[in-house]
Amino acid sequence: MAGGEQIARGAGVDTSFVLLGHDRQEGRWVPQLLVQEGSRARCAPRWRGFVAVLAVSFVLAAVAEGQLIFVNAAASGANNGSTWSDAFTKLQDALAAASAGQDIWVARGVYYPDEGGGQTNNDRLATFQLKNGVGGFAGGESSLAQRNQAVNITVLSGDIDQNDTVDANGIVLSHADIAGDNSYQVVRGSNTNASATVDGFTITGGLANGSVTPCGTVCGAGMLNDNGSPTLFNLVFAGNFAANAGGDMANVNGSSPVLTNVRFFQNRAGQGGRDGKFGRE
Repeated sequence: MAGGEQIARGAGVDTSFVLLGHDRQEGRWVPQLLVQEGSRARCAPRWRGFVAVLAVSFVLAAVAEGQLIFVNAAASGANNGSTWSDAFTKLQDALAAASAGQDIWVARGVYYPDEGGGQTNNDRLATFQLKNGVGGFAGGESSLAQRNQAVNITVLSGDIDQNDTVDANGIVLSHADIAGDNSYQVVRGSNTNASATVDGFTITGGLANGSVTPCGTVCGAGMLNDNGSPTLFNLVFAGNFAANAGGDMANVNGSSPVLTNVRFFQNRAGQGGRDGKFGRE
């Protein structure tokens, strides 16, 4: 897959929200086309992406004025999400404001789950609870086709005390670079179905080392799906750690997310293998 190429929602998926971010491609982060089936991830046929691209044309045609909410950490306008100039600066505020039929477009930058209205600074329980939404923009585009995901890196980070060792884009490149107290789970897809879609973000810096078991705050540092089956495209899970299982992702209680072009890099878990992908009924 070339940098910036999009694999979008497949036929039959409700796209009332869509969360999109960057498609980072480096030599050591080799693109993989994966589909999660229950607790197993398998290689998906390449034509799956082609079918999904056909679906995005329909979605784009359906997007009308008023259906978009904009997020840009660097915006300096009214902070109401109505335009790029007046974009919300915190992703949590956009998620709180979103209703059925709206997309959330997110500009490049780093977004922390403990920031925004109703959030508590440095709260380790803070997480981005999935809705369908959108991201990976410079902050001036008027269509998804204008995105350059390879350049406009969009990061969801659990580094809430902002003291981890990160690269120039705010990405924790290894679980060993985590310092201090991070979010237990950066993203949660719990109690969702396939209509909850995330496309393109880097998810980094989750630290599930709490005390709530059997999964609670000890699994799924990057993403925890508990009775949830979201649709995930073009994601990178990097530098997440779980004391129990699922350093990058844990799927429990019947969760069965679908993964397409999802990459895992330098995550670790006490159980569940090198990267700690984990699934159980």
